[in-house]
Amino acid sequence: MNAVKYYRIKSGMSQRDLDRRAGIHSVLMMENTDPDSAAYHISSEDYIAISSVLGVSVDELYRTDLPKIVET
Repeated sequence: MNAVKYYRIKSGMSQRDLDRRAGIHSVLMMENTDPDSAAYHISSEDYIAISSVLGVSVDELYRTDLPKIVET
């Protein structure tokens, strides 16, 4: 599972909440684009902002081995 989505759901935030708190507009793209894709152009500043809001390291946001969780 995508780490941004995983930690966002674990924190109880919606995509919109995370965008607002991090001051960005790219959570949807981060959650739905393969990081190895040529279309993947998320700035390091966005990752830093999200990691700060979620309380995890930027490296942690690149993990792909996290279990799937259901958004409620």
